[in-house]
Amino acid sequence: MEVSYFPKSQNRCVFSEYKLQRSLLGYDIAVFNSAQSVTPPFTEISGNVCARIVDQDKGRLEVASCFLVPALAGPYWVLAYNEEEGYALISGGPPKIATESACRTGTGINDSGLWILTRQQQRDEALVQKVRGIASDLGLDLSVLNDVDQTDCPPPPPICPPPGFDSVSEFDLEGFISKRWNVQQQMEVLYLPRSRNRCVFAEYELQSNPLGYDVSVFNSAQSVTPLFTEFSGNLCARIVDQDKGRLEVAPCFLIPAFAGPYWVLAYNEEEGYALISGGPPKIATESACRTGTGINDSGLWIFTRQQQRDEALVQKVRGIASDLGFDLSVLNDVDQTDCLPASSKVEAPVQAPVRQALDYHAILKIHKEANRNRGFDITQCMADVTNSASYIVRAILKIRSASSACSDPRACAVNIVNIISSFAWISQFTALAVSDCAVLAEQKALCTADIFVAWMTAQNILPCE
Repeated sequence: MEVSYFPKSQNRCVFSEYKLQRSLLGYDIAVFNSAQSVTPPFTEISGNVCARIVDQDKGRLEVASCFLVPALAGPYWVLAYNEEEGYALISGGPPKIATESACRTGTGINDSGLWILTRQQQRDEALVQKVRGIASDLGLDLSVLNDVDQTDCPPPPPICPPPGFDSVSEFDLEGFISKRWNVQQQMEVLYLPRSRNRCVFAEYELQSNPLGYDVSVFNSAQSVTPLFTEFSGNLCARIVDQDKGRLEVAPCFLIPAFAGPYWVLAYNEEEGYALISGGPPKIATESACRTGTGINDSGLWIFTRQQQRDEALVQKVRGIASDLGFDLSVLNDVDQTDCLPASSKVEAPVQAPVRQALDYHAILKIHKEANRNRGFDITQCMADVTNSASYIVRAILKIRSASSACSDPRACAVNIVNIISSFAWISQFTALAVSDCAVLAEQKALCTADIFVAWMTAQNILPCE
C-alpha cells in the first residue's frame, strides 16, 4: 500500500529485516527497510527504524524512527503469519477508514500501511493470492495494494550472526592449552597486519592474576620481509564459559571489563586443529558474515598443532568456517616455512633479528641484553616523567612571580624568559618520556627532544641588555 514514506515510485526490491535489540529509549527491535526506485538507475533507499513490543502474543508492535520516544510510535500489527508456508500479512493497526466496499488504514505515517510479505524473494503468485484472500476476509480493501517488482534484485544480505551460531560445547581447556598452536590462516585486524603473517604462533598457560584473568597468552609473529623482525608479547584471558570455549582477552594491565571475546568455534585435538574467532560474526558482507577489524570483536584464525602446513586440514577447517556462515575472503595465509620449532621458544624477546640465522644460545644472549636495555629505559622513563612534572611546577611558580614582578620591566622580562624555558624543558622531557617509556625507541619523539635542546641552547646564548 502506498503511504507517505513508501511511494509507488520505490516499489522495487523491497525487503525488511528485524533484529532483537534493546535501545535506550525503550525499543525492543531494530528494523532495517530497503527499497529501490522503479526506474533506472534503480536508486536504493534504505534506513533503520525501531519497534517496541506492545503485545507479543498478539503480534502487536509500535514502530517509529529510532530517535523518537515510543509515545510517538505508530501501530504495526501482524494479521497473519505462517513460517512453514513463508508468508505474513502486516498492517499499520486496525483499518479505521471506510471505502466503498471495505476498510483501509491511513496513508500518512502512523496508523497507515498494508503489506504482504513472503520469505521467498521470487514472486509466488498462488501464495500472494492466498494472502490477499486472508486480507479480504479481514475486511481490508485490496485495491490499495500495489505490486512490488522483485525481479533481478540482489540477493538479500545474510543475517549476521547466522541463526543458531554458537561456539563449541564440552570444551577441554586443559587439552587446548597443552601445546603450541601454529596459525595457518588469519584475518587482518588492527593489531595483526598482513605484513606480519609469518611464523605466527600462540601459547597458553593457566595463570591467574590479581585483575581476575585465568590464562596467560603468549603471541609471536614475524614480518614477512627480511630481516623477519619478530613481534611478540603477552596477553591475558578470562574464562567466561569454559564448557562453551568462550574467553575474553586483553592486555594484562587492563581490567577484564575492557577485554574482547575469544571464541573457540571448532577444536579437535586428535586431528590437531582449532577455529577461533573474536566472538560471533556480526558484520554482513555480500554473501556471508565476518567479525570486525579493530581490537575487540574482531579476528578469525585457523590453528593447527603441526607447524608445517597441511593443505587438506586447512581446507577442512575453512569448510567448517564456511558452514558457520563466515566470509572466507577475510582469511590470509601465514607463512610457516623455515620457522623455529616450538622447542626453541624464548620468552617474549623485545625484538629479535633473523632468528633463522641464529642458534638458541645466540637468541638467549640477545634476549638478556634486550632485558638489560629495557631496564635502563624504564629508569630513564621514570626520570623523564619526574623532570617533566617538576618543570610544570616551576612554570606555575614563574607565572605567579611574573604576575607580581611586572612593575619592574627587567624582573618581568627575566621571569617571562624563565616561563618560556620551563615550557621548553617540559616539552623536551615529555618527548623523551614518549621514547624511553615505549618498548622500542620512538625516533620522532627523540627528534622533538633534540629540537627543544637546540632551542634552549640558543636561548641561553642570547645577549642580555
